Amino acid sequence: YLVMWYSEVRFSKAEAGVDVRIRLDSSTITNPAIKTGKKQEDEWFFYSGYTTKTLSGATQLKVEFQYRNLGAGTSGVRKSRLQIWRVA
Repeated sequence: YLVMWYSEVRFSKAEAGVDVRIRLDSSTITNPAIKTGKKQEDEWFFYSGYTTKTLSGATQLKVEFQYRNLGAGTSGVRKSRLQIWRVA
């Protein structure tokens, strides 16, 4: 399967960051920490990517978009999208 994701993320302090995770059935498929000191406070920016994943006959999947703040301030996620395509 081809798994693709997109989200917009923000954090309120330029020296902080946000940790974003996407999980399928308790298996983390991505876990990057997004951190930058050169941004405006409360600026939204995109986070996207893709990977291949072997899924074994499951008829139901538990999908989780998780995020947490790194450091001071607040963080947020909006417009999250996930696509899963079966590829041969």
